[in-house]
Amino acid sequence: MLLYQTDSILVSLEFSVKLLEIYCQTTHLSFLMLLLVTVLFFLSFWLRNRSDGNGTIELINTMGNINL
Repeated sequence: MLLYQTDSILVSLEFSVKLLEIYCQTTHLSFLMLLLVTVLFFLSFWLRNRSDGNGTIELINTMGNINL
């Protein structure tokens, strides 16, 4: 279940990055703006998982093999 949630987060994050790359190419936005929006998108998932109690810790454990 946790791996499925993490995979879906990573797939949606990758999809949003691709959309932002296309958007930045068409509107000539800077790379810094792309990076800022990507970080904000990831933070929104982090805050959503944080409301589950230990969702953030499980996400960190899955993505970085950090034992807390």
